[in-house]
Amino acid sequence: MPKEIIDSAPADGIQEYIGTGPYKFQEWKQDQYIHLVRNEDYQSLDSEPSGFDGRKEAPTENLYFHFVTDHSTRIAGVKTGQYDVADSIPIESYDELAADSNVNLESFPGGALTAFFNTSEGLLADQKIRQAILAAFNNDEIMLASFAKPDLYSLAPGYLNTNQVQWSTEAGAEYYNQANPDKAKELLAEAGYNGEEITLLTTKDYNEMYTATLVIQEQLRQIGMNVKVENFDFPTFLETKNDRSKWDIFVASTGYQITPPQLLAVNPDWAGLDNETVKQALVDIRAAATPEDAQKEWAELQGFMYEFASSTVIGHYNGVVATSKKLEGFELFEAPVVWNAKVAK
Repeated sequence: MPKEIIDSAPADGIQEYIGTGPYKFQEWKQDQYIHLVRNEDYQSLDSEPSGFDGRKEAPTENLYFHFVTDHSTRIAGVKTGQYDVADSIPIESYDELAADSNVNLESFPGGALTAFFNTSEGLLADQKIRQAILAAFNNDEIMLASFAKPDLYSLAPGYLNTNQVQWSTEAGAEYYNQANPDKAKELLAEAGYNGEEITLLTTKDYNEMYTATLVIQEQLRQIGMNVKVENFDFPTFLETKNDRSKWDIFVASTGYQITPPQLLAVNPDWAGLDNETVKQALVDIRAAATPEDAQKEWAELQGFMYEFASSTVIGHYNGVVATSKKLEGFELFEAPVVWNAKVAK
């Protein structure tokens, strides 16, 4: 932003905001909508539109972003034409919308469904037991139950977006999706497991997290583990997660991050992973002299995390967006791109 805006800002922060996009802020009605209007002074590039780059036009004078937290209301709205774009489409509504001749469905890489293990307290403080659990995981079963359609998910051990060339790695693949109950039983025997109960923490507020937890419960029962599920609403889930004495495993839908140090899987406050090897690796990634060196450090860290069995990616899921078939010029990139979009009359 212009230097004079910074220099003239009072102690409590900037008061004048400078935007450079094809739309500008008009109104925010809390819990209802945000209203943007065409920026008549915007000067666009003349190149082909591509994601966040290229030509940006504002053929629609007004954009309204409505906050519709109820899934059924959002689905009904896009079907009737009340909304032209509906984000965060639940998987259970996919078939209903796919069969509607007035609606288009698009998907994009959304994140990684990830299982986190309690490495600091309880039975799973034993690395061999964690490795036994990894050996038991059949990720195909978990993802199919959680997302219903194979074209809405993929399997890969990487914690970051597999399309993100800098950080994509198969390190630790030998520990991923083993689906080997015999190996799991052997590791449990070596660890001296004797039927102690473990707790899976979950929430029905996120269907994929709850469903994945139930499949994991059955897979661990099949290797002889005594497993119970504790289900809470999402705020209570988060509160309980912070008490390491109350859980052994939880599953979470984790959106993609840009760099490895941003991952929840390496954050000690998220699931209690307090490990010096991980801490030093993050320092080395940040201090790497070249992108290639940083990538190498990350691959070594991901491989260590799988061997240490602090967590595991279960699979990568797609986000789903529904649009009216009357909508033209819409693009789905990392988010809905609406500046070149208009509704055909």
